[in-house]
Amino acid sequence: MRKKMFIMILMLMITTGCSSTVNINIEKNKIEEKVTIVTPNDVEYNKVKNWSGFPVTLYYDQELKNPFGNEKESGVPYYNVNMNDSERTVTASGNFTLIDHKKSSLVRNCFKLYNVISQGNKTIFSTSKGLICSFNQFQLVINTPYTVLENNADITNSDTNTYIWNINKSNAQNASVYLEVDFSKRYNEEEVTPDGKSTPQEEKTVTTGINKKIIYIVLAIVTAVIVLASVYLYKNHKDTSSL
Repeated sequence: MRKKMFIMILMLMITTGCSSTVNINIEKNKIEEKVTIVTPNDVEYNKVKNWSGFPVTLYYDQELKNPFGNEKESGVPYYNVNMNDSERTVTASGNFTLIDHKKSSLVRNCFKLYNVISQGNKTIFSTSKGLICSFNQFQLVINTPYTVLENNADITNSDTNTYIWNINKSNAQNASVYLEVDFSKRYNEEEVTPDGKSTPQEEKTVTTGINKKIIYIVLAIVTAVIVLASVYLYKNHKDTSSL
């Protein structure tokens, strides 16, 4: 099966000291996956380049007529592989449906288990513990325009809704991925006002801040007027009493 060949390629990358960055963009009905492998020198790059001539199927469990052939078979989805000689990098990209991503060749060869479970509008992406394709450095970067309810990422960026896992030899044994996405609400979704108009969250925050300042100013003026009026009435009453 093709997965045997894919494992052989990964083992070669491990022994050559490569690093890998996996970028995954999660949409409601589509997942885009891009893998970038960086080699440390020309010698190692040429080794990987020789192996990259073998087409790699998108799906881990893909059945092939000739699993060890170097020609693509009709009707079978493959990763699109590109080489960059000047930067000594190899990139592989492919698109999946939401549910089919659980069969991703890359993820399934790097973790013993990988599940994509949908429950209504929510979908959970989770792996087993332990990275088994341990590159010198392995970075997973996930982006989504939808709300993330829970995650175990090492780094999160609230501005771009990005989640990053950094895995190396020191933490590979305990590394795992967990991400729960709510597809019913987009990240920083605009809120609808009573008049039917949408107000961006940032604009609403700024407006709220301005309104609070106005309220504080008005309260200060009212307080000052009350104090001055009280002083005036007190003095006026005192002067009248002395007469």
